[in-house]
Amino acid sequence: MHGGLVYFVEFLKVSGLWERFVEECPLEYVSPNAPSKSEILGTILFSDLSGHRRCAHITGIRNDAILPKLLGIERFRSEDSIRRAFEKQDGEALTLWMDRQLDITVSALLRQDWILDLDATVKTLYGRQEEARVGYNPMKPGRPSHAYHAMVLSAAKLVLNVDAEAGNHSASSYGREGIWRWLDARDREDWPTLLGKLARQGNKAGWIAAGKGWEGVSQQIQLQG
Repeated sequence: MHGGLVYFVEFLKVSGLWERFVEECPLEYVSPNAPSKSEILGTILFSDLSGHRRCAHITGIRNDAILPKLLGIERFRSEDSIRRAFEKQDGEALTLWMDRQLDITVSALLRQDWILDLDATVKTLYGRQEEARVGYNPMKPGRPSHAYHAMVLSAAKLVLNVDAEAGNHSASSYGREGIWRWLDARDREDWPTLLGKLARQGNKAGWIAAGKGWEGVSQQIQLQG
């Protein structure tokens, strides 16, 4: 089931990406009994690669005795340990760390002509997550949600950055600040050649083929002012 992970983990170790990922992580602990950064990050890594969508799913791999050894860690940690590890950390420092790690993997791709697609995805929420608010939700009207404004390298279908907003912030204007902040932090030669559409995932009705790989949609809008 996890055979492919062996090769991927070996790549992370040989390339030095895993060591740098852990070393530069700004997690700080006070208790001497706290888990190591590598255990926390290793648990999250394997949980994501296993297709988990919630912290509670970590239970499915927690008792695995083989996978942790691939990364050289003692064991996987519980979902509660994962939550506690990040709940009192500096959010800005963590965001900067993640941005730096992602830049390492995509920077070479931005040195050629490329198209930036912008997509807003509505994620329905059922718990008590921060900023869970009622807004545009085509799948579950009236349910609280988050709005994820994603920047995608079109040709590779590679997500470059995601800004999580409250559920009532699904309009493109709420993602604009994050887009320009991301672009302004880079050399102009890394900017996209073309800026693509901003669409709401999950509401694809009306899109038709327009030839040569393009799609089009006809809609009406009402301007204010």
